Amino acid sequence: MSVEWYYTTNKQQMGPVSWNELRELADTGILDPNDLVWADGMAEWVKASNQQGLFAEVVEEEEPAPSKKESSVISPPRRRAERKRDEEVEHEEEEEPRERKQRKPARSSSGAGMHVGVQIGLILGGVFAIFVLCGGCVTGIVWISLRTGDGGGRINQTFTVVNLQERRWEERRFHFPKDRRLLITVTGNAPPGCDIDLHIHRGGGPGENFIALDSSIGPHSRLEFTVPASDNYRVRVANLGPGIAHSCVVTISER
Repeated sequence: MSVEWYYTTNKQQMGPVSWNELRELADTGILDPNDLVWADGMAEWVKASNQQGLFAEVVEEEEPAPSKKESSVISPPRRRAERKRDEEVEHEEEEEPRERKQRKPARSSSGAGMHVGVQIGLILGGVFAIFVLCGGCVTGIVWISLRTGDGGGRINQTFTVVNLQERRWEERRFHFPKDRRLLITVTGNAPPGCDIDLHIHRGGGPGENFIALDSSIGPHSRLEFTVPASDNYRVRVANLGPGIAHSCVVTISER
């Protein structure tokens, strides 16, 4: 009997799969080197990159440090006359900015007062704009709540199911307000011939309380229905096979 392997992706435990299927997930990039893998007999989960045979080892060559060359040429000493001339030029260059600084006209007190007044005006204007913006946001929230009633704004949700095994299903739970018209679609990335179905159940328990069902053949599903009552609902994606559905993108939008 072949060893069954389990792995994690997007912080979710997946499996079991065979060793060849696990390597295929690594080759296609679905299994990341930082994900964890485990099989029966192992003491604990390990990184996929540490499991021998999953990923090719990459040896990075250490780049040699560049060598430093010291100059062995020493400049000859300058003559005394040349040093004196250079010192006079440097003294003149230092004196010129000092004279310009002394000739700079003093800033008038009236101009400074005007500058402070402009700054105060800008600050007060910014505070007033913030108050107006906050008031508009509160008014908009109240208006949306009164308009839509139970549940607030329009429904727009998206989630992805990855590596859904054959004859397995996964579901997510949502609270839908009454009388909302919802469109739910599934876009599946699966092998040719793989059949992905979409089920909607009411209630948070394990019962099979069907509300809507799309059982069309193929990797994609689509259904549209009106929410009968404000309650918790389960959106279930089922893989009838054959093969693994690598990803199923589920979109829930209000019509």
